[in-house]
Amino acid sequence: EGRIITNALVMKDAYSAEVFRGRDQYEEVVILNRREDLDLVLLQVKATNVTPFGLDFESEVKPGERVIVVGNTAGSDTTFSEGLITSINSIGNTIDLAEIETSKSLLSYRRSKDGPVLNTDGKLIGITTSVITRPREGDAIPKAYYGEKLNAILMPSIEPLMTTPGNGDRLHPARTRVWSQWFIYTIKTAAISALIVLYGLGFPKILAIIIAFILLIALIQWLYFKLIRSGK
Repeated sequence: EGRIITNALVMKDAYSAEVFRGRDQYEEVVILNRREDLDLVLLQVKATNVTPFGLDFESEVKPGERVIVVGNTAGSDTTFSEGLITSINSIGNTIDLAEIETSKSLLSYRRSKDGPVLNTDGKLIGITTSVITRPREGDAIPKAYYGEKLNAILMPSIEPLMTTPGNGDRLHPARTRVWSQWFIYTIKTAAISALIVLYGLGFPKILAIIIAFILLIALIQWLYFKLIRSGK
């Protein structure tokens, strides 16, 4: 149906976006739902005849289970890493988190850092996250892979993201000019930073800065009029 789950950090503050699948390109991207606490976002594109991953909401994932983590490098190369679930933890009442120890990446010289987590049957059982970390406890399974440690949210915790309707935020095409948005964001950031600095200086110093600024403006104005009169 053209729905995509990815990490929320990928779409943070996004003004425009596009999706690639092989040679196919989708410019109309809609954010259907977002869960910042899970670091997940649900997208919609106009894709047809696409075979998705099989979703597994029911099987019980256990420590010691072998998994495959699919990811992407900075150069958009797909990576595959074999991993071992070392522990599973519940955070609150709604989040099931698995810690995974991966091996060196297969089919790529770089390791996977994000993406879907598949079981040995090829079913999607979770999605990695960089926001949530498990409580520091003893590991249920000894480490043997000597690769990268990843945290993944399991599918039962992701199901509400797919079934609960969101706002439907339509993004702009990727080649849309965004200079105005960038300019406004930069000005707002600079103004907030200046206010924070001034607040930290205290009232007397702020007053001194304001007086110095007024005197500077007055001096510039005086020099300007003097140059005009000397020109006559």
